Amino acid sequence: MFRVSFKGVWAHKVRLLLTALAIILGVGLISGVYVYTDTIGKAFDSIFADAYAGIDIVVATETDFSLGEGTYIDESDFARIEEVEGVEEIFPSIQGLGVVILDEEGEVLQSGPGPPTFISNLNEAEAASDIEGFTLAEGGYPVGEGQVVLDRGTAELGGFEIGGPVTIISDLAGRLDFTMTGIAVFGEEDTLGGTKWLFFDLPTAQAVLQRPGKLSGGAVQVTPGTSVEEVIPRILSLLPDNATVVSGQDAAEADAAEIQSALSFFTIFLSVFGWVALFVGSFLIYNTFRIVVSQRTRELALLRALGADARQVRGIVMLEAAIIGVIGAVLGLAFGVTIAWGLQQILPAVGIELPMASLSIQPRTVIVGLAAGTLITLFAALIPARRASKVSVMAALREDAAGPAPGGLLRRALVGALVTLAGLGSLFFGLYGNTGSGPSPVVYVGAGTAVIFFGIFVLSPLVAKPITNLLGLVSERLMGTSGRLARRNAMRSPRRTAATAAAVMISITLVALASTLTGSIRGTIDDVLANDVDAEVIVSSAGQFTDPTSGFSPDIADRVAQVDGVADVTRVRVGWGRIVTETVSEGGARTDVTELETFISGTDANLADFIPPESFQGKLHPGPGEVVMEVGIANDNGFALGDDLVIEFEQTGQRSFTLAGLIEGRAWAGIVAITADDWVSAYGVEQHSQIDVKAVDGVSADELKAAIEPVLSDYPNVAARTFGDLQSEAEGQLNGLLNFILALLALAVVIGMLGVTNTMALSVFERTREIGLLRAVGLDRRTTRWMVRSEASIVSVFGALMGIGLGIFFGWALIRALTDLGLSSFVIPWLPSSLTVSGVLGSLLFWLVATGILGILFAVYPARRAAKLNVIEAIAHF
Repeated sequence: MFRVSFKGVWAHKVRLLLTALAIILGVGLISGVYVYTDTIGKAFDSIFADAYAGIDIVVATETDFSLGEGTYIDESDFARIEEVEGVEEIFPSIQGLGVVILDEEGEVLQSGPGPPTFISNLNEAEAASDIEGFTLAEGGYPVGEGQVVLDRGTAELGGFEIGGPVTIISDLAGRLDFTMTGIAVFGEEDTLGGTKWLFFDLPTAQAVLQRPGKLSGGAVQVTPGTSVEEVIPRILSLLPDNATVVSGQDAAEADAAEIQSALSFFTIFLSVFGWVALFVGSFLIYNTFRIVVSQRTRELALLRALGADARQVRGIVMLEAAIIGVIGAVLGLAFGVTIAWGLQQILPAVGIELPMASLSIQPRTVIVGLAAGTLITLFAALIPARRASKVSVMAALREDAAGPAPGGLLRRALVGALVTLAGLGSLFFGLYGNTGSGPSPVVYVGAGTAVIFFGIFVLSPLVAKPITNLLGLVSERLMGTSGRLARRNAMRSPRRTAATAAAVMISITLVALASTLTGSIRGTIDDVLANDVDAEVIVSSAGQFTDPTSGFSPDIADRVAQVDGVADVTRVRVGWGRIVTETVSEGGARTDVTELETFISGTDANLADFIPPESFQGKLHPGPGEVVMEVGIANDNGFALGDDLVIEFEQTGQRSFTLAGLIEGRAWAGIVAITADDWVSAYGVEQHSQIDVKAVDGVSADELKAAIEPVLSDYPNVAARTFGDLQSEAEGQLNGLLNFILALLALAVVIGMLGVTNTMALSVFERTREIGLLRAVGLDRRTTRWMVRSEASIVSVFGALMGIGLGIFFGWALIRALTDLGLSSFVIPWLPSSLTVSGVLGSLLFWLVATGILGILFAVYPARRAAKLNVIEAIAHF
């Protein structure tokens, strides 16, 4: 049986290559991501082990907020550690974010998304105690409020020199000028994972972070001969609840684990596209084996006649699938290593600096790659193998041998309809049903879309003939005889046409879904800005789209308010908080606690003048100790006017508020607002995230922007934008995201088109005699080639049409499910949003046309093979 299977695979090397290529690409992406992230993790393990090698005990702070800046402890609490028995010396430290560095041109150093800039302190006492981590490599330590040390990577990036000036802009402290006194390194690395670091003495670092008397933690050295494990609980007993005390080794392992956790999102995100590619590939494999089984009916029947039973025939087909799966998986693992090596070379070239080590190939990577490639291939071949086992012995004696007829269309229609209806039921329940305390509506919508897809796949042969007939009419009009023959060939076997188009359908469904979602988000932003916000200019930081809590110094608002042409301004502060609600039984016992983490805004009293609500209940603006929120948040969480709510803040803990207003309006989506004074008190700092500006009558938005820009010249991290600017910026970021997703989905599109190539190649083999007869009656080589290419184009466009239809429908469902998040516009991006590459790639019409062209290109090989058939040998073929 093994010999028969191996010879069956080896006899058709091109088919082997095309079928295995789908596995190679999918497994390659999955294993490549694993190898790359494992390599980064290995490098960080080594770095942190070296960094903490000289530290006995590490004191840090923890937070259970999923987002936020982190917590602090009082400097006086940390100082008490020095009194603990067994402690020899302590080294307090503070660390934080919220600062940008300016280059020599006065612009933000390497602006845009990327590794953040950290603030910390550095002192000579740590070096004297052999504490690793960041150490001084050149120059002197920072002393006093005017001195700073930079990591070597940042110094080289900005061209900074010891003794030269360094200007930074703090979100809280504003613009500050320093003199660079030295350069620091992290072990043997110029920096830590591409991040930028600014080091001050402790009082200056606290001042820049606006956290006087606060610490993030620090290092502790014990007296020689003292057990670290005995000292740790003594220290912990003196510190507040948010403090952690661990050994240096445990701290190294914890930091390395945190890096691995951060990398896990990157791993999962990219791996998803690998699994999508494998899923698309499974349809290619299924269709290939289905056709092959049909073509080998006489061969399989002869095996039955020679004594092979149904189980052995089924085993031969499954063994062939296993051979292809294993070969594809092994080659995919090798391809994955190549991808990881390529990422090591490419990412630093585009500014993403991460520590590297020799490539790390973990057993998990090999197991997942081999299992994924082999099992998916076996699963895809299961139905064709079952069909092969039903071939009768008498089929070997028939001249027109064919495999057992598949199930009737009536049964297929019934099964497909039931599956589709089940998927629609789940989807519409998620959209309109009451899910209560169960899974999110998005879960039901997602499950429904998956089930609907399989239902459409089952039903697709029922519509394959009429749709390919219509598409073929266009091909016939354009191509003449070759188009007419292609149309008839595509209509001849609806099941084969539908199965071939299915792989294309999956990939184009995902492309259409991504395009529809980004188009709808873009449409919602444009609609809200144009109709729901009453302001001419928005002043905000460069990073507001990616981090709404990013801020800037409050003195900017005072400057803007004094500009000629400004009628009024409103200030918005944004932070991360948690609304805590609890259910208390009649006996007074707490029975249930729910926590809603969300953005908390500190607003001025005139916010509603800039964002007019559609309707509201209670107050439009909160008073002291009050909160107002968008009505959707209240409805989703069971809040009502007059309820007492507890909001927990990272720095100051829990505070009580009364729900004083419920507001409805698209621009209010997601807003939970308290007074500016309550916000500053709760967060312990004063900073603004956004300033909305109204113009006096007669002053246009562009004129107002031009008047405001000079007062922002000292703050290049803050910009004045008109609504047109915001729309362009949002479109640019959405297009960038869409292009990234489409680039990854291109792998699935390629695999779908490989399915077309494989099917057409097998179809040419199957129709060898027919093509020979056509050639004998006058069909020339050129017309033969275009007959095959046109058929491939018709099948590809059929798959694209189904994919676009499903993608639009699924996009509508997801937009409807996410209405509470403010998505209110549903846009079908048929035409390009602009005449740019990004605008064209987001167009569904582009993908429809492109798929037809790709069908022609991917059919070049089978078309050439058909044209080169020897007429006499082809006629004699059976």
